[in-house]
Amino acid sequence: RNLLAAAKAELARSGAALRVGDPTIDAADRPVGPDPPEPPEEPTVDARADLLALSLELEQTLLEERRSHRFVSFPELLVGWKEVEGPDEKLDGPVFGLAWDLPLGDRGRSERRRAEAHRLAAEGALAFETARARAEIEGAAKAYEETLEAWRESHAVIVGSAWMADAAVARYEAGEDTLTDLLDTLRSVLSAQLADFAMYERALEAHRDLEVAMGGTP
Repeated sequence: RNLLAAAKAELARSGAALRVGDPTIDAADRPVGPDPPEPPEEPTVDARADLLALSLELEQTLLEERRSHRFVSFPELLVGWKEVEGPDEKLDGPVFGLAWDLPLGDRGRSERRRAEAHRLAAEGALAFETARARAEIEGAAKAYEETLEAWRESHAVIVGSAWMADAAVARYEAGEDTLTDLLDTLRSVLSAQLADFAMYERALEAHRDLEVAMGGTP
């Protein structure tokens, strides 16, 4: 009776939470959850937003490093009008000139070194985070596969032994089993079902962890 009261209380809380999303759900319904989805064949890091941000930062450092390199500016054409007056003569006319700044020495060396250091740091961060993300996905995928396989095996046993409770009740009503035998059988069936539900929950949690590792929303 205590277990039944606790189960009814949990059912009331869960039903209220479900009706927030679907008001048509009846408290007396016994919903059956869908089977956990199949594991992805080739999980990738393509959807990881953190890696995308790091790759954009690396691209920015590459542009900054390219800008810091030595460059030669385009020549500048100068056009004007000049007047020259002397004691005996006066000259005036157009004047043309060319100005071209050529880099001398190694100007901007510190800026280039700083840009190169930023680029190397960005490359290292992207490589490290990519390796860690792949390790997380690999571990999460393996954990989900193991949990899913364990649930499938236990669930097959539960489905195949569903008749045991009805058979125990029939034997007790026919006088073939004692009340103790009946209660032991029902307790075993209930424990197996609860263990199956717990493994089902772990499988769903493992799948959620895999989705998060692949870049999904937590």
